[in-house]
Amino acid sequence: MFGSLTAKQLLTSLQASSKAAAAEAASSYRLLSWFSTQPAGRDEDQPVCRFGGAYSDKPTLAQSITECVASVKQQLGDETQLDLCQLLVSLGHGEHLRLAPMYITEMLSNASGRAPVVIGGVVQGLITPMVPLAPSGVSLLAASLPGTTLYPFHTTSTDLPVLPGRGWADLLGTSAQPHTATTHTSALLMAEPHFTTVETLLSRLQTAVPGMGIVGGVLQPGAWGGGHQSMRGAVFNSTQVYDEGAVGCILQGPVQLDTICTVGFRPIGRSAEITAAQGGSILELDGQPALQVMRDLWTALEHVEPPDRGLAVQVGLSEAGSEDQLLARNIDHFDAERQAIVVACDEVQPATRLQLLVRDPAFGRKALEANLKRYLGDLPPGICPEQGTLGGLLYSCVHSQQEEHRILHTSCPSLPWQGCMVQGEFGPAGTRSGPAVMHSYSSSLGFLRSPSLPAKP
Repeated sequence: MFGSLTAKQLLTSLQASSKAAAAEAASSYRLLSWFSTQPAGRDEDQPVCRFGGAYSDKPTLAQSITECVASVKQQLGDETQLDLCQLLVSLGHGEHLRLAPMYITEMLSNASGRAPVVIGGVVQGLITPMVPLAPSGVSLLAASLPGTTLYPFHTTSTDLPVLPGRGWADLLGTSAQPHTATTHTSALLMAEPHFTTVETLLSRLQTAVPGMGIVGGVLQPGAWGGGHQSMRGAVFNSTQVYDEGAVGCILQGPVQLDTICTVGFRPIGRSAEITAAQGGSILELDGQPALQVMRDLWTALEHVEPPDRGLAVQVGLSEAGSEDQLLARNIDHFDAERQAIVVACDEVQPATRLQLLVRDPAFGRKALEANLKRYLGDLPPGICPEQGTLGGLLYSCVHSQQEEHRILHTSCPSLPWQGCMVQGEFGPAGTRSGPAVMHSYSSSLGFLRSPSLPAKP
């Protein structure tokens, strides 16, 4: 995430831009688990996705992982085959991190040696059902996904990653066939913070498999403590730990990923069309110098919305006709010489609409509550969070103040879910639909479930 300007700072910078460019400036030991039980009244021959989760902050990494694994086994049963685990670990474990995913795979392997796919990484803060923001500990979400094929990967480039087995041949072959009600393709993705081209990877994954939902985020630097790796992050893929690139897992089969992306900002004033741009520099708005139009946009608001003057300002970018799918980007600086606005974006496309935004935590909280209520009310019969047939994944901006833990726990107290703070959130461009993009100052929620289940008699 980049720094942002308050409305007051923005106005000051705009006024000064004609002379020079304006730069923009202990926890107690506990184990928390949420219990899920075998669904009642269902057809035993029908595969059902089930989920369990736990959090622990024991003194050592090994102890915390051991306790989380024991809790998950208690929830789902020792005989349940676990297929996928997301493992999140707090900062401060140094080189011990290299053993973390290996612990999980060894302890959750079945009698034949089959182990679940493990993805995840090191995060700045863990969000759990009972702890709003845990600075230390381990969080684990485990899933049993009968009939689902998993394709884990690690990549350091924007090319399509190498997948195990027939990988892309199977995925592309299936995606070319007519869509069925029970076969879905989705992905979880986590990136090390120095993997700056992750947005290109997101785009290519979805170009290869159109309609594939993706959730995840950009993790924290500083995973390794001191030394030459001190600013690198850490991501997990099965038994391996990497300090570069991105890890993920593509899921294909009878498991559905539902996504909710809630932004923590609201639009103010009118929008303008970007008529000329170069890289991340906006050169013209509505056919005029961008900086001049920005001054006019803000001056028009000067006496209309004074309460917004102390809120941080961003710009929202959207395609024409898709103004409800705003992609927020911070203003990096103003280029007085070129009369340009430079935003935190690799490339701005002409014909994109620009909208001024102000960060508003209260607005974001209200929107998240409404979105979650609507989603839970739309769940098909037989999907019951209290019975572990729905699992939640939350990726929240490190600067967010949307109280996701409280809203989730209040709306769905028995839901097995796991959350973390990230530096960029992957989720749909719209609230619940559209291609996945990297957001800022938002909450991206993913819900995994069976496509449908019969209602209990």
